[in-house]
Amino acid sequence: MMEREFNIEKYINLIKEATDLKALKDQLVKLHYYELAQLFYSLSDYDLMKLYSIFSNEEIGEILAYLDSDEALELIEDLNVGKIAKIINTMEPDDAIDIIQEFDKETQEQIIDLLDTDQKETVSELITYEEDTAGSIMNSNYIAIQSGSDIRKIMKEIVSRAPEVESITTSFVVDENGALLGILDLKKLIRTKAPALVDEIMDTNFKFVETSDSLEYATNIINKYDIYTLPVLENKILKGIITMDDAFQEYVEESEDDYVKFAAVSEVLEADAPLIDIVKTRLPWLVLLLFTNIIIALVISRFDYLFSLDALSILVLFQPLIIGLAGNCGTQSLGVTISEISKSELDTKKQVIIHTLKEIGLGLAIGLVIAIISSLLAYFVLKGSETPLDITNVIFTIAVSISVSIVSANFFGTIIPIFLYKLNVDPAAASGPLITTIIDVIAIVIYYVLATILLYNKLI
Repeated sequence: MMEREFNIEKYINLIKEATDLKALKDQLVKLHYYELAQLFYSLSDYDLMKLYSIFSNEEIGEILAYLDSDEALELIEDLNVGKIAKIINTMEPDDAIDIIQEFDKETQEQIIDLLDTDQKETVSELITYEEDTAGSIMNSNYIAIQSGSDIRKIMKEIVSRAPEVESITTSFVVDENGALLGILDLKKLIRTKAPALVDEIMDTNFKFVETSDSLEYATNIINKYDIYTLPVLENKILKGIITMDDAFQEYVEESEDDYVKFAAVSEVLEADAPLIDIVKTRLPWLVLLLFTNIIIALVISRFDYLFSLDALSILVLFQPLIIGLAGNCGTQSLGVTISEISKSELDTKKQVIIHTLKEIGLGLAIGLVIAIISSLLAYFVLKGSETPLDITNVIFTIAVSISVSIVSANFFGTIIPIFLYKLNVDPAAASGPLITTIIDVIAIVIYYVLATILLYNKLI
C-alpha cells in the first residue's frame, strides 16, 4: 500500500533488524530515490554497508544524485576508489562532477582514470569549466540531430536514446561541425506528418547561454522564458544543456549562500550540528563585526564634547532610535537591491538610475512619516522634563536626523551592492551586519553634527 508520508524512523529500524536482505530490498525499492537518499544519510556505517550490498551501482548513483555533493561524499569517501568510480560511472555527468570535485586532487585523478571511456572524456572536459559558470553544471547527455535528417529517423533516434539522455522533450539540430541551428520540440515532432525534414519544423528563434556565462544569468534566462532545457554553446558549438531542475537546484544553493553572507555566518549548518561547529561558523564574523563596532565607538568619541554639558545627555536617549531606524531601512534596501540584481533587473544604466531614485524617493517618504511620528513621541517624552534646551530644537534635531539618516541608508543600501556587482563581486558580500555598521556611522555623524549646530552652539 502506498504511504502518504515517509516515516524515516520506521525504515531505519527495519534496516537495523533485517536479516533477510532480499526481503529488505523488496521493501526499500518501493521508496522514491529522494527518500532513499535521506535514509542512506541517516544510517550508521554498519547499516549503510547492508544497503551497499543490496543496491546496484546504478541505483546508488541515482540515490546520491538527490543529496548535496558534500553529503554524497560522506557516504562514499570510505569506499575503495574502484567502487566509487563504478558508482560515478552510472551518474549524469553534471552530478558526477559535483561529487568528484569534493575529493582531493589526487583522488579526483584516480577516480577519473577508472571511468569508462565516454564518461571519462565527458567528465574531463566539463571539469575544466570554472565554478559558477554555465559550463560547470551543463549536462552533455542530450539528443543532437543532424541538419537534413528526416523525422522518421529522428523518432527512432529519440526512442533508442531516451534511457540515456537527460531529457527527450527538446532535441537540438546541429550542422556537421556541431553548431546549433535550431531546436525541436517533441510535441511538434509527433504532430508533423512524414515525410518532412527537421529543418522545416525546427525553431530557429531559441535562447542559449555560453559556457562562460554565470549560473545566475543562466537561471534567469530559464526563469524568464520558462525554458525547460537550455542549450549551452561555446563559439556557436553546442556543448551541453542545463535543465530547469538543475537550474532550480543552483538557484536554491545560491539563495542559501546569499543568506549565509547576509546573516554573517560562514555556512549553513543543520539544527543538530555539534555546538563547536556552530561556534566556528559564527564566531569569525562576530569578531570582525566587533572591530567594525569599535569604529562606531571611535566616531562617537569624536563628539564627546557634547556630553560635557549635562543638558545634552538627553541626546543619548534618542540615539538607538535613530541608528535602529536607519539600519533597518538600509537593510531593506539592500535586500531588495540584491533580489533585483539576482533577477538581472539592474544590468543597464537606466535600470540602476530608476531603481536608485525609487529607493531614495521611498527613503524621503518613509523618513518624513517616521520623523513626524518620532517628533510626537519626543514631544511627550520631553514636555515634562526640566531642561535649558529649547524643546523645539531638540525635536527638530531628532526629526531631521531621522529623515536624513533614512534617505542616506536607502541610498547606501542600494548603491553599495550595485557597485560590488559592477566590480564582479558577489553583492551579497555586503551582508546585513556590515552595511548596517556603515549606516550606523553615517546616522551618528548626522545626528551629532546637527546637535552641535542646533543645540551645543546655543548653550556655550
